[in-house]
Amino acid sequence: MERGILATQEEVMDFELIKYLTPFVTFAIGVFVQPFSEKWRNRFKKRKNKEDLIEELRDESKWLGGRIKKMAGAFVCLDEMVHGKYPSTNSLIRYMPRKTSVRFIKTVLDENYADLKMEERNALKSIEVLIEEINRLANQIQDARLIRECGFGLPYNPQDLSNLIAIKRGFIYSACILRHSMQFVTKDKNEDAIEIGDNKTIELQLTELDFKIGRASCRER
Repeated sequence: MERGILATQEEVMDFELIKYLTPFVTFAIGVFVQPFSEKWRNRFKKRKNKEDLIEELRDESKWLGGRIKKMAGAFVCLDEMVHGKYPSTNSLIRYMPRKTSVRFIKTVLDENYADLKMEERNALKSIEVLIEEINRLANQIQDARLIRECGFGLPYNPQDLSNLIAIKRGFIYSACILRHSMQFVTKDKNEDAIEIGDNKTIELQLTELDFKIGRASCRER
């Protein structure tokens, strides 16, 4: 009987000891696991941001291709004006590309810089610069007086026409190089293709987009 009572008392003491130690053990495990848990969360966040960047660049690459092709139609309009023809009111000469924006580049460069290959880092930095350039040119296209006045049979200044041709050419060339850099980062272009030179890059992009001035239409379709 006494042994039974003693055994029960020992069990109660063991239970009380476990209750007493449990918070400390839980705290110790939490302290031990926290660095690994934080490291895992950061790794997951980095991977997620990079995946989001890849999808964003794929979207922008596709949309940018459409803008480049519409600029081909605008070139036809400008060519007609050089030869004394007035474009129709629905012509692509009045096409104004929207600005390009990529949200995740800065985040990925800040969080993943050491994990990226040198070529990837260079491509992402180039993308940032080229986005600024084509947005600057897009602003100039929107501000061009010739675009606001064209299509209504109004006389125009030949210098305005020459300036607009230069702006649109600059937009197309910069957009082609930008699209090529985007495709390199998304792995839609192989790594050997990144250093082929600007002229070859532009030629390949225009070929890929079936950019043919002679076949382009001046009208919005």
